[in-house]
Amino acid sequence: QKGNFNDAEVLYHSVLKKFPYNLRAREALKKLNTVIVSSYEENLITLYNGGNLTEVINQCKYLTNKYPNMFVFWKFFGMANFDKQQFVEAELCFRNALKINENDIDCTANLAIVYTNLGALDKAISMYIKAISFNKSFPELYNNLANVYKDKGELEKAIEAYKKAIEIKPEYFVAFYNLGIIYQSLKQVEDAIKMYEMSLSIDPNHVQTLNNLGNIYQEQGFIGKAIENFHKVIILDPNFQQAYFNLGNALKGIIFENPNPQLQMSILNLLERETYVSPSNIVEASFSLLKKDNSLRLIFEETQKYIINKNVEHIIKTLVKNSLFLKLLSVSLIQDTYIENSLKNIRMSILDNIFEIGNGVEITNFQAALASHCFLNEYLYNFNLNEINKLNHLEKTIEHSIVNRKKINVNYILCLASYKPLTSFSWYTSINFPIELTSTEKLLLKDQIKEKKLKSRIPNLSKINNKISKEVQKQYEQNPYPRWFAMNLGYKPNNISERMDVLNLRYDKSIIPNNKNPEILVAGCGTGEHSIGVASTFKNSKILAIDLSLSSIAYAKRKSEELGVNNIDYMQADILDLPILNKKFDIIESAGVLHHMKDPIKGWKILVDCLKPGGMMKIGLYSKIAREHISRIRKEIKKLNLGNDEITIRNFRSKIIESDSHDHKTIKESPDFYSLSNVRDLLFHVQEHHFTIPQIKQFINTSGLEFCGFEVKQAINKYQNLHKDHLSLYDLDKWEIFENNNKEIFAVMYQFWCQKTT
Repeated sequence: QKGNFNDAEVLYHSVLKKFPYNLRAREALKKLNTVIVSSYEENLITLYNGGNLTEVINQCKYLTNKYPNMFVFWKFFGMANFDKQQFVEAELCFRNALKINENDIDCTANLAIVYTNLGALDKAISMYIKAISFNKSFPELYNNLANVYKDKGELEKAIEAYKKAIEIKPEYFVAFYNLGIIYQSLKQVEDAIKMYEMSLSIDPNHVQTLNNLGNIYQEQGFIGKAIENFHKVIILDPNFQQAYFNLGNALKGIIFENPNPQLQMSILNLLERETYVSPSNIVEASFSLLKKDNSLRLIFEETQKYIINKNVEHIIKTLVKNSLFLKLLSVSLIQDTYIENSLKNIRMSILDNIFEIGNGVEITNFQAALASHCFLNEYLYNFNLNEINKLNHLEKTIEHSIVNRKKINVNYILCLASYKPLTSFSWYTSINFPIELTSTEKLLLKDQIKEKKLKSRIPNLSKINNKISKEVQKQYEQNPYPRWFAMNLGYKPNNISERMDVLNLRYDKSIIPNNKNPEILVAGCGTGEHSIGVASTFKNSKILAIDLSLSSIAYAKRKSEELGVNNIDYMQADILDLPILNKKFDIIESAGVLHHMKDPIKGWKILVDCLKPGGMMKIGLYSKIAREHISRIRKEIKKLNLGNDEITIRNFRSKIIESDSHDHKTIKESPDFYSLSNVRDLLFHVQEHHFTIPQIKQFINTSGLEFCGFEVKQAINKYQNLHKDHLSLYDLDKWEIFENNNKEIFAVMYQFWCQKTT
């Protein structure tokens, strides 16, 4: 009666020990147990609701030992273990609870979830069916049952269960969403779209549905709708990573016809995430959008001709207001001669007025972005004699400040840096940028200093002796190719066979030598985009990346360190000298390299010899058909007896911009037309061979290789519109016919995979 239940319990047990048949003591103990259990249950509820799962488990261990037949204690024991993802322990608890009360729907459904997490899918299905037999009006039970069927690959049963959930609860958006996923996996596009749209009619802001629907639209070629969906996801959830990757993929090759300021902000947010997209993939789409922006459009029109002195500050302040424009200027090459002309004229006007214009934050920020852009395009824009004279005067002004230990005007430095690399001046170590320009200082100065140091730490396989190799090396030492700022590292790392399946290749999985921990050779890594991409694509991989150019490798090494990619070893080496390594690889990738060798076939044979039997090889070669216009321009350059120095390249490029020749107009559409090293590689390369599909087929057939398929998405999509038979993807004879009818389809290069079968 005083509430001392534990003492009372001891006393009653003492009575029953001496008088086992005392009915009053038996009845009192029975009532007391009810009170005690109720008290413990209330305490467990409080602890559980408060998230104190460890204490719930500790108390339940004691209580189930003392009261092994009390259902409620086993139930709480199971729930706490489940919430802590201790599924083995949870299974035991729920099974004990169901021995006491086999018809409890909660424990039955929870045990089904436990079995799902333990991978015991058949047991999970059995439990869900049992739970449903207790109460057929819970849509969640049908939805969860369908999820298990889906995991087992029994899609028809899953569809039936999802539909049953919707029948019970017509506004149950989760079931519509899950049905959409199944139909999408089955390529039943119309049904998938219908289900996703039904889901969105119930919850218009469900970001995963919007994202999935965007993916379907993109696959179906409705790029505008896809972009609209990804953009909406980003607005609703700025941290939804996959939407940024998807938006970056969708923007590639798109031209916008209407302004969209909100979309500008989503693209800016995408660029701010430096490992989500390569700016070069979205710059064309971005600038087509910016050119539709009314304020920018007027500025671009105004700056197509020489800028009157008093207008330049107004122009800059207008441009700076657009954050996307400023960001693109700092991180990418602008592939648009119209905007390029505006930037040239603005740069010239800044130089003309450098001692008069202000040095406020807006002016400085624009100059920093322009200097960064000119550095990235390697000072590609031509300039006149008047600019040369004014540059000389500006340089002397800066030198005078340095000699007299006066503070250097950062706007003068940035103006000069938009015409020449700062490291080309003897006094560059005296430059101090303000903290607000840390990223600009890194790009224009610190990165070059770091690369210079890195060169001394890069190993060399052997002295490069081949005459052509030395000439190619010289070109890339002068102009490391390509300069890049950021790239998409959002790949899900795969083993070899998983990656080959993603690429839809035909290969023999059973003979791959080291599927899970591949050793990979990247032969001709350039400035690291290729090698870093490979390192982040193949799970548990070890990469050896070689190149002729120390300058290119130093760039690649710096970028690898910045991005935290630590599974790449860099080495200066010629493909011709690879036999010295006496090493064989599971994968070899060499894209855009062999066609710059004196004897590409000899180089290719060496790579084949370095590949293990069953290993995979990716090769990139220039297409003779796709580069006919380039061949004609190269002949034009040869006829004019032009060199390949920077001034000659700039002057010839300027003539192309002004020309109405069909070949010249076509070459302006190439992304490689918009930086000095790219133009040199495109039109002035010291060594270049072109190939045809029959030549590729002949080498493959005589070298113990099997053609596995192309890796050129645009070409494959267009080819499949004509050839529905899946096997035709691997028929090089059909590809030859297709290319002859679509001459531009391999404009970048042939990129294809082979497997070594002998």
